[in-house]
Amino acid sequence: MVGNVPNYVPLDVVRCFIRLENSKSRKNLSEDLGLGEGTVKALLNILKEQGVTLSTKEGHVLNEKGEKLLSELKGLVTPPMQVAYTDFYSELYNSAMQLKRGFHLRERTKERIDTVNIRDIAVRNGADAAFIIFYKNGKLKMSENDTYTFSQLQKQFKLKEGDVVVISFAKTKRLAELGVLAQATLANPAFVSLINKKMGIKLDYKWYYK
Repeated sequence: MVGNVPNYVPLDVVRCFIRLENSKSRKNLSEDLGLGEGTVKALLNILKEQGVTLSTKEGHVLNEKGEKLLSELKGLVTPPMQVAYTDFYSELYNSAMQLKRGFHLRERTKERIDTVNIRDIAVRNGADAAFIIFYKNGKLKMSENDTYTFSQLQKQFKLKEGDVVVISFAKTKRLAELGVLAQATLANPAFVSLINKKMGIKLDYKWYYK
């Protein structure tokens, strides 16, 4: 764990925000996020300035505005979660997210994104490895021609046709979460727009768009 000096990246604010769905003390947040209490205080101040949290005797929690924002976020993606997955990189921590609303990375639109870049940005944010997996015709696969299906992973999500699962693997829980959040923000422009406009976090991955 790092010392009590603010030391974070913008996506740590998102990690902190998601955990405030249930009331938590600064100490508990510090342990859960893998960050020092001084850093957590800085994250909480950012969220307080955005008017999405409140402090209670029990700890910090989302207010009505924060709960609405979290609901919007969950309409686009599932929060980062550790999954039971043993086929690859079982010695590392993992974190996975589901991109919802039928989002298609392969559509030929102005915001079409190279899937290689999505894996690359996870590594740039501290992950050791990352996958982008497509749910099509009832199966979760990295490409239509793959014979390998992520059946173990598929059971842990409520997937709909066209959904995408991104997963990152890293030496620490924090780095795995940062990696998968970076994947999700790059892959889903609506998600990064929500973060930019309503959480006071400036993320700009436009240079990745094809």
